Amino acid sequence: MIFFVILILLMICIPYFYMEDRFERLYFKIAMYAMNAVLLFLAIFSFQIFRALSFLGALLYALLAIPIILANLVLIIGSCIKHTAIKELLFLLPLAFSLLFSFISLKFNLSERLALKLEFDSYKAELDDYIFNNNKTENIRTFSDYGGIIWDGGFLDNYSAIIYDENNNLDLLFKSGDKKIEESFGRSLVDVMKVQDNYFRCNFHD
Repeated sequence: MIFFVILILLMICIPYFYMEDRFERLYFKIAMYAMNAVLLFLAIFSFQIFRALSFLGALLYALLAIPIILANLVLIIGSCIKHTAIKELLFLLPLAFSLLFSFISLKFNLSERLALKLEFDSYKAELDDYIFNNNKTENIRTFSDYGGIIWDGGFLDNYSAIIYDENNNLDLLFKSGDKKIEESFGRSLVDVMKVQDNYFRCNFHD
């Protein structure tokens, strides 16, 4: 992993230090915009990347994010030294914004919320077909008191499901620490997020 991080870092930074005049300046600006755009893209679609590739997705995220952050710092510091201009440090602002957005996105599940907004209707239709018509597919999971559909296959013993709760209070029961929830599911419930009335995204650990 370290080898790939260093390789990507060198591929981004080395051309800049061999350029002069307007080409060097053009490369610097393009690199700044492009790298921060990639960071924002990774933050916005992090859930989809992790869901599609599991452990490899997390590794890919790190292999792209780490060298991009380091390359930002190297190019900005290099530009300050090359042009003896402290004002070049202003380019740290886009990087700071990208990092802040990435942190907020991961902390508050913004990427997953976006995915739910875009994909929920199709999952809901399949789950409703089971709840109301008893048509069970391979993605459906049944529990003693609830029915659900796999949302994220996860990694190792962790996975997510969209759960239908007729009482519409699953999130409140989870926050209250009600032990009956884990008894109903037969596994550890790690997190609950309300998608809409009667539907909740639940993270489980077996």
